[in-house]
Amino acid sequence: MPNGGGDNCGHCDHFSRPGRPGQGLCNLRQEEIESSFWTYCANHPYHSGETLPIGPIYVDAGGYPYRRIPWKNAPDTPEIRQRLREIARSVLDPNLQGVLYPGVMQPEYNAIAELVRLRDPEGRNILQTLVDKFPDQDVGKIAAAELEKWDQTENSES
Repeated sequence: MPNGGGDNCGHCDHFSRPGRPGQGLCNLRQEEIESSFWTYCANHPYHSGETLPIGPIYVDAGGYPYRRIPWKNAPDTPEIRQRLREIARSVLDPNLQGVLYPGVMQPEYNAIAELVRLRDPEGRNILQTLVDKFPDQDVGKIAAAELEKWDQTENSES
């Protein structure tokens, strides 16, 4: 896709372009963006209507096939943590039955990964519930993998 797809910062409602083409400011995160057509996050309207930063800002890794890698972490505030927990819990909704669409741009995936990055104790309990309730579904497998990363990091720090 030209210009890195349609879900980049250059096509986002939170982005303003006071400088040169392709450069500007993410008003949601207060971050300078140098290459807006190759920079992404889960807050883009294509992915969610979230008005709090959910997950990191991603950039294109370069080369083909295109891959997105984390560039800058989201801020950590009590309000953001609470919203991350709510999003992670939303996967438990009986109407969803543990459905989680794989992909780093999904708010649910980002909420799960952020709770791990932040070592949020309540978030850990939510992830364990996802593993226990949906062991054979993508959401349970993703939560299990994130908990394993958490445990490995804790073990390497001790």
